[in-house]
Amino acid sequence: MNKKRIVYFVTGKQNPDGTYYCPPFMRSQIDAMEKEGYQTEVVILTNNSSPKGILRNIRTWKSKIRQLGPCIVHAQYGSVTSLTAAWCKGNNPLVISFCGDDILGTKQTGWAWAIRSRLMVWISHISAFCADALIAKSSNIYNMLWTAEQKKCTIIPNGVDLNTFTHIDYVTARKQCGWGTDDFVVLFNPSSGNNAYVKNKPLADAAFNLLKQQVPQAQMCLIENNTYTEINGMMHGADVLLVTSLHEGSPNIVKEALACNLPVVTVNCGDVAERLSNVYPSAVTTEYNAAELAKHMAEISLLKKRCNGRSTLLEQGIDNISVKTKIKHIYNRLT
Repeated sequence: MNKKRIVYFVTGKQNPDGTYYCPPFMRSQIDAMEKEGYQTEVVILTNNSSPKGILRNIRTWKSKIRQLGPCIVHAQYGSVTSLTAAWCKGNNPLVISFCGDDILGTKQTGWAWAIRSRLMVWISHISAFCADALIAKSSNIYNMLWTAEQKKCTIIPNGVDLNTFTHIDYVTARKQCGWGTDDFVVLFNPSSGNNAYVKNKPLADAAFNLLKQQVPQAQMCLIENNTYTEINGMMHGADVLLVTSLHEGSPNIVKEALACNLPVVTVNCGDVAERLSNVYPSAVTTEYNAAELAKHMAEISLLKKRCNGRSTLLEQGIDNISVKTKIKHIYNRLT
């Protein structure tokens, strides 16, 4: 087998210019693999809900993979994405990366979402039996896998590209963002669409309102439709990242904050407790409690210091280079 060819399956959406969106962490991983000499092909699944659209995707990509010849197929999500990859892979080995709600289920409300969530998880488990190797982004995802699935699973969080999240002086970053010298800036990612509910902004708002009573100069800045360059500047100029998600796998935004030495105050979701175990100042709350979140943010406002996140990130091997090496070991094992 030509071990240099990797086909990545991702679910995407069409951009106004006709191209398709590829998640930033995926783009970073592809770039890293290409630098290692791998030939990559990205399969964008343009429809993962309509049976007609899914069948159209399958026909297209079965033919494409036959033309490509021997390769490793890597689905970058469970559920329909991984099942489509399993149908299209032919005799090639299949790797599936489980990211969060594809195994944990969703936290949306209503009976329709409950049915959809359960179906999505079952499809992920079906796909897993077709895979030669599995990747879980965090231990809470791994723990939800069945015993047979765990035997072929490795826990590898998404890595942070430290060439993207590079150092910017705190004062310079604040000037670029237009923040005052005395402002205490709280960053929050509200996300959008169906994922907005999971990010739990009502709790973030409640915590911030309590913080404002103790720290009048506090202001909340939302990360919305910003480029990675802009986010890097915001994280170097802000004072704390607030996370209130109902559930997560291994939240990229927390690791990106650590790369910028930005303190994090978060509820205990995904693998944040593990990522922040030796990071100071930062805090993981025991409950979804606005007062506790506000208290920790107020404490950080008094400290007025950056955290040791970047060095901790390197120690944990969550930088892009370390993650790339771990994934390469899986690819090599399959060839």
